[in-house]
Formats: sequence, C-alpha cells, structure tokens
Amino acid sequence: RDVFLHGLVRDARGRKMSKTLGNVIDPLELVDRHGADAVRFTLAILCVPGTDVALDTKRMEGYRAFANKIWNAARYVLMQAGDSQPWEPSERDLGLWDKWILDEYESLVSSVNDSLESFRFYEAADALYHFIWHKYCDWYLEASKVSLTQQAPAERAAATRWVLVHVLEGFLRLLHPFMPFLTEDLWQKIPGTSGLLALGNYPTPRREAPFDVNGRVEGLMDFVTSIRNLRAEKGVPPKAHIEVLAVPVESDASSCLNESREEVLFLGRLSKLEEVKALPSDPTWWTGVSSGYKFAARAQEKPKDIGKERQRLQQQLDKVLAQERAFAGKLANPSFLEKAPSEVVDKNRALLAEYERKAEDLKSALEKL
Repeated sequence: RDVFLHGLVRDARGRKMSKTLGNVIDPLELVDRHGADAVRFTLAILCVPGTDVALDTKRMEGYRAFANKIWNAARYVLMQAGDSQPWEPSERDLGLWDKWILDEYESLVSSVNDSLESFRFYEAADALYHFIWHKYCDWYLEASKVSLTQQAPAERAAATRWVLVHVLEGFLRLLHPFMPFLTEDLWQKIPGTSGLLALGNYPTPRREAPFDVNGRVEGLMDFVTSIRNLRAEKGVPPKAHIEVLAVPVESDASSCLNESREEVLFLGRLSKLEEVKALPSDPTWWTGVSSGYKFAARAQEKPKDIGKERQRLQQQLDKVLAQERAFAGKLANPSFLEKAPSEVVDKNRALLAEYERKAEDLKSALEKL
C-alpha cells in the first residue's frame, strides 16, 4: 500500500492553528456552511506537495459556485436528453464542436489518471475544474444550442445530445473522488445508469485516434472572444447584435468558419457574418484581430470615435508587442533552447510568429486611421 503525506493545514494567513490565536477551523462548520463537496475539493486543489495548505474559506465559496455550475449544467443536459438513453452516433453526424469536446474529454481522462497515479491530486482537481467550467460549460454547452434548434437536422441534434450526456457522465465519474455527494446524485438521474457511481469503473483513456480539431476550434474561440472584447470596449450592450466582416489569415480558417458559421453567429451575438477579401476603410467600422482572422465590426446604434479607436488599437498593440518581446527574449536564451523540450521550443516559436503577425495587423489598422 501507498501512504500520502501532505503539508500542515494552516489558516488563510499561513499561521499554525492554535487555541491561543483563536484561529482553529472546525471542518464540520465548514461543511455546514459550504457543503462537504466544496470543502473536499478545496483541500484537494490546495494540497500541493512540499507546501503547507493555507486554508482560505473564500476559496470554498468559489468551489461551492463550481458545484452549482455543475448542477445547472447537468439540469440543462438532462432536460435535452429526456428519459431515453441517447444512442452513440456515427462520426459523420458529429459537428466540429462535438469532435472538439470529445477530444478534450479524452485528454482530460488521460491527464487525471496520470495525476492520480502520481499522487498529484491538486493537478487532477485543477484539470477537472478548468475542463468543466471553461470548456464544457462556457463553450460547448453554449455551442450545442445551435445543434438543438428545431431547424437543425435530426441526426445532428441526436449526435449532440449523445455527446452532452456522454461527456457529462464521464466527468462525473472522474470528479467523484473529489465531490462524491453531488456527482452521485446527478449520476443517478442520467438515463441508462444503474447501481452506485461509487462502485462503478473509473474512466480510462480510450486508445482511439483523436479527431484533431483542437487548433481549429481554438481559432474560432479566439475569434469570438475578440469580438466580445471589442463589443465591451465599445460599450455595445451584450444582447445587441452586431455585423462582422472577417478576413481569414490562415489556410484552413475559411473552411473552419464556414463549417461553424451558425455557432459563431450565436456565440458572438451577430446579426451578420460575412467573409471578405479586404476590410472596409469606412470609419464606421471597428477593426480587430484574432489568431486566425482580421475583422471589422459595426453596430448601427453608435458612430465610432476615431480618437478612442486609435487609443484602443494602440493599447492592444502595446500588449502584443510586450508578448512578442517576451517570447523573442526567451528564444534568444541559449539555456532555454538547450534545456527545454523540443515541443515547448516549437510552441514558443509558433506563438512568437503569431504575435508578430498580430502586431503587423494592428499597425496596419492604425495606419488606416
């Protein structure tokens, strides 16, 4: 058997607990206030080898919100699935976003298993948190709504329902050691499940070829995020729809945009999305860049203030140039080139090239103004 030794649990200020200081934390009070699952998850994610645990109850409030996020996401999925167990679809019925989340889920299974086998519980908990909140809930659940509309083909809708349930059921299994009460309760509600989740098999990586669409979807996510940021900077209300003209700057960006046009329209709250050869010089259009696209956006309600637009682009350029200098400096360091794995060096070179391209696009936009 193996024995895992963790650091001393201290208070939020890093002090050892004592009756003299009056900083003793009663775990039963924490459970009553935040729930057992939030307490367990907090302790797991703070338990970094070689360091003591500074137990901050504010972190528990955050992970209680995480539990609520999972509960609400599961309610949405179960509402879409109904009472019948979805059938596994053929690959041709899966959309780009379906393939992406399935690839991400398989990567998560591998990562969590590796972390648990190495007693890196904090790493497994962190991977689960970011996958569930930022990938599954923030992106895939929202994108799935396009495939579940009445206008969508029946085969596509059925495939998306299966993916929603499959990934939900899988990450509940992965999360069970950290949040046993919430996951057990939700798992019992999934059509086709039986027995106790606690006695079920833990997910292991399926040795299948990935769909390998991560880069394509990340390009779309960066595009949508850039549109959202531009909207916020311009003070356009979140519910107001805007027009966007896009110029793909990578080889497969055009086909990727065509394949996922409806999802981008929905996620970006756009009234129009059109691919063009060049952006308009009309000052009523706001310009922006993402990793795969140059784009211009316009909302009819507000004319553009040229001075503020120039200031916005200059601030964005300053940030990009700072990142460019940071990566250039790292790649100019012989020690980094010698010691870093080749894949890390290649990734840094790719990021440097991306920031250099972004800088040129922003400089061009400033010249037009």
